[in-house]
Amino acid sequence: MGAIAERSGARAIERLEGAQEAQLWEQVADLPQTAALAPGEAVVKLSVLPGDVEQVATRVEAFAAAADGSALIGARALSGVIYARLRGLDGPVLSGTLAELPGVQWVATDLPGVPRWGPPPQGIEVMQRIKREFDPHTMLNPGRFVPGI
Repeated sequence: MGAIAERSGARAIERLEGAQEAQLWEQVADLPQTAALAPGEAVVKLSVLPGDVEQVATRVEAFAAAADGSALIGARALSGVIYARLRGLDGPVLSGTLAELPGVQWVATDLPGVPRWGPPPQGIEVMQRIKREFDPHTMLNPGRFVPGI
């Protein structure tokens, strides 16, 4: 464990027991929960190749730190799923961060101007044309996906 911590730049290792350990595991389990987001907080789900989990998690932390924010990361290394709970970022900074990250699946936040589904996917123009053709009055699920769909 010490070697992993050292490689990741940890400054110290602390063993938690009893109530502290239980509280930590409760926080880990609640990390991807979106029902209790604080104002301005965001949870981002990313899906990447398992071999890229460490690099992408490090990038998320670096983006948050560069914007004077913080990132709490939970990752499932074998499946490549990463949950990042971000604090202290405003809407434009978060949007810019999302545009730079691979594998954004969804974003839960109350910050204005942040795309819920991450950057628009390739082929968005085709999707928008089909939507206009079959739903010209935008009555079917307006605003449920990327803009214009």
